[in-house]
Amino acid sequence: MTPSDFKVGQSVVVNWSGYNKSRTTEETITKVGHKWVELAEGRYRFDPRNMFLDGKGYASLGKVYLSHAELNDEREYSRLWNDIRRAVRDVYIPPAHLTLEQLQQLAKLLEAPEKK
Repeated sequence: MTPSDFKVGQSVVVNWSGYNKSRTTEETITKVGHKWVELAEGRYRFDPRNMFLDGKGYASLGKVYLSHAELNDEREYSRLWNDIRRAVRDVYIPPAHLTLEQLQQLAKLLEAPEKK
């Protein structure tokens, strides 16, 4: 995304990173610049190319999402991928309940796209 995709007054969802647990808040865009988009009267800003809050030389404070649904989709994506990784890690014999065709489909799904 680019700064021009955002408008002053637009609401976004911020998933704040923390030492204990992350928390989620809705914030309003207060300024759109050439490189940064600012929130909370300029106290925070994020780069629209990767949606991470600026850590000003330190780790990012969190990530910005366009909606709660987008945040929930990313969380579900990560959870499912971790489940898949755990299911196949250190498994030397294919699961008996999977057919040859299912394993072929799975291999095709996980195949990295060719670089052009």
